[in-house]
Amino acid sequence: MVALAKLSVEARASERFSASVDGALHRSGAEPIVVMTTDLSTTGFSIPAVLKVAPDEMLVIRLNGLSARTAKVIHADNHHIGCAFLTPLTDAELLTALDSPTPLPVSLDAPPADEPAFPEPHVQPWPRWARGWLALGLAGISWAAVIALLRLA
Repeated sequence: MVALAKLSVEARASERFSASVDGALHRSGAEPIVVMTTDLSTTGFSIPAVLKVAPDEMLVIRLNGLSARTAKVIHADNHHIGCAFLTPLTDAELLTALDSPTPLPVSLDAPPADEPAFPEPHVQPWPRWARGWLALGLAGISWAAVIALLRLA
């Protein structure tokens, strides 16, 4: 079911349409949940708060007529969840989602191959000097253990 209500005029990255568009929402390690948007734009969407999420959490949504898209939670409260698409919708995709009468199957397609569903966090490596001291310390501890075992024998 798609019901286009009105155009919201606010200072946003793109025009936001107050629209009810069926979709399937998926979070890592959980079953998809059928949701309906309260508004939709090329850069993001909002849905009623049907589950607890945290800002910066990654979700995958598949809206009627579109392939799965990865989105980042921007804000979440007890009433609404606002998300931004990692890859914005084209104008044609937005129109397809707004006009799509296609019923939504509950299964969720895999996210597109060109964008990661849940990107790996960036881990800062230890500085070279810290790795050197760690290696020397572990070598010293290892030799001390060998010497202690030889004295016991």
